Amino acid sequence: MKKLIVLSGLSFMLSLPALRGSETLYFAKGTLSSQEVMYNKSDPGNHKISPKRHDVSYQSKEAFKKDFENATILNTKRSAYFDEIEFEQDHVTKTAFYDADSKLVATTQLKTFSDLPVKAQHYINSKYPGYTIAAVLFADDNEFNESDMVMYNRSFSDADNYFVELVKGNSKIVVKSDLIGYVDFFKSLD
Repeated sequence: MKKLIVLSGLSFMLSLPALRGSETLYFAKGTLSSQEVMYNKSDPGNHKISPKRHDVSYQSKEAFKKDFENATILNTKRSAYFDEIEFEQDHVTKTAFYDADSKLVATTQLKTFSDLPVKAQHYINSKYPGYTIAAVLFADDNEFNESDMVMYNRSFSDADNYFVELVKGNSKIVVKSDLIGYVDFFKSLD
């Protein structure tokens, strides 16, 4: 009887990879609520679950050293989606975002409204009169990584984009501009 139970359990465990398909799961102690979800751009329905950490992984720090050899690290933190490393390089402050596999997803840096393509500036000024520019952030995507970048708790496709925070009274919204100057509404922050 024990052999039957052991064989049944063994066959069940061997069938688990086939049941979950190509999805990669990383398990840790605790419940699912203590896990974080990392999205994979190649299949938006697919995600990786990695253990919740409080600090940037050793692997991400080592990858950063290779990616940005002459940079000075200012701050590191673990967010809901990425390992984030704030750094200075050539007198410019940026943040690098690394996925669960310690691969660079994107870098961001603060910009000014005048850094936007002229077409985007005109569109925003005409479409959103009375709004004040609160911040402009440029996201430079790593085209060699298939992971989606997440900004304002929303993922977006693989491309370099400007994100412009606009405020009018109690209303706060974010619009996204590509490098050509096409602007789309991105998210309401109300």
